[in-house]
Amino acid sequence: MAVAACLFFAACGNNGGNNKGDNKEVDEPKVEVVIPDNFTEYDCSGFTINYPNDLEVTWDGDEMVNLSNDDGSVFIDATYSDWGSREIKLKETVKNFIGLLENQGWEAVGEPEVKGCVGTALLKNDKGMNNFFIVSNGKDHTVSGSVKYDKEMAEVYDAYVQPIIYSIKVK
Repeated sequence: MAVAACLFFAACGNNGGNNKGDNKEVDEPKVEVVIPDNFTEYDCSGFTINYPNDLEVTWDGDEMVNLSNDDGSVFIDATYSDWGSREIKLKETVKNFIGLLENQGWEAVGEPEVKGCVGTALLKNDKGMNNFFIVSNGKDHTVSGSVKYDKEMAEVYDAYVQPIIYSIKVK
């Protein structure tokens, strides 16, 4: 499925300084993501997220949102947190969450990935897919959650996962 729309760049800072040891902020590499035309933006107090128009907000709080389609075969949750994670610790954090999800019956598919300030892991069970994510501003805030869908929805939602996750902007 071809996804054509404007380019979106998810960027985040890192408060770690450069190799010379000073405390200047260093920008992480930008990840190029195409946000489809049929996406809507949800603005929460701690973050924004873009999602397909066929989903609707099923629950929202001050710092979290749950989205799903009519039959519940697609479900997205995203929760803002006051803790941050620098890239060097992000992979370890994702691995810890994988362990928790495996205890709930999910099976990891491959290794976790970290690209800049975004850590992801793909998990599956006999019914569906779970694309777990943590998006950090590289300092003191993160958004974590998952994009879950029934295996029958994979043809469509596999293409939407990266635009959803990389659309998240941590405030």
